[in-house]
Amino acid sequence: MDEGAGRRGPRYGTILVNLEDHRVLAVLPERSAQTMATWRAQHPTITVVCRDRSALYADGIRRGAPQAVQVVDRFHLVNNLREAVEAFLPNQRVALQAAAALTVQALIAVAGSVSPPRR
Repeated sequence: MDEGAGRRGPRYGTILVNLEDHRVLAVLPERSAQTMATWRAQHPTITVVCRDRSALYADGIRRGAPQAVQVVDRFHLVNNLREAVEAFLPNQRVALQAAAALTVQALIAVAGSVSPPRR
């Protein structure tokens, strides 16, 4: 499940897709926990739900299908990782520069110990 906007402006809804066969299961008119809970309660055979970090979706799934397993899709997983790395790296500038300098020194030492190829 994920949010999406229609062609007529910035009104967001929810699209539900079967990730096994890529069929659209439903397009819900809004992005709310209650709408999600209602839809999920009407479809109890769905046991795994792939979603983004939306607290609305998490709450709706818990209320509509508490037995369902909630997982993250690859796009959101990689996006979450990217955001975490971007938040972490700015505070690591000194350590990264030191590691880069050591790497350069090691490469120079290795290159100096290797004899050039004979022609």
